[in-house]
Amino acid sequence: MSATAEATEPRFNVALMAADMAERGWQQKDLAAAAKVSAMTVSRFFRTADPIQTNKTAGKLAGALGRHVRRYRIAHEGEA
Repeated sequence: MSATAEATEPRFNVALMAADMAERGWQQKDLAAAAKVSAMTVSRFFRTADPIQTNKTAGKLAGALGRHVRRYRIAHEGEA
């Protein structure tokens, strides 16, 4: 796999995160407010094409949902 493809692969399970948001009746803007990040940051994190997913943002979003970031982490080939 090329370095470009690796850089754009989702690193976190946004479907699971969205399900946890739905349990709370939250939309992306609600998650952004609770995590103290911009709505654009959440939008970029959740987009399916070329997502921008950093550990820092994932941690903030997971924390806002009362979860640990490990819940959402996707293991890729070659990762332990």
